[in-house]
Amino acid sequence: MTPDTGMRPTSALRSGGGRACNNCHAAWPPDNFNHAVAGQALDENHAEQDCEFCHVDRQFSVPPTCSECHQPDEGIAFPKQRPGPVAPSPSPADD
Repeated sequence: MTPDTGMRPTSALRSGGGRACNNCHAAWPPDNFNHAVAGQALDENHAEQDCEFCHVDRQFSVPPTCSECHQPDEGIAFPKQRPGPVAPSPSPADD
């Protein structure tokens, strides 16, 4: 597993293809991705949403936003309020 992403290394990563998720997964629908591997599981309300609702322009290195669905006066903002439980990081033994 790579320490920064928790993903299994692939030939693209090893050959310098980059660590940006979109390099390989740009067209993945949300149900193809186990969000818990990123350290944040999603509750049922958030699991149904497309990635871009929280990750503007699918920029996963930028903190997610909540403004697509939540109004500013609600006071909902990541990371103070989370879209589900924090998931444990994968252990190196899982590799």
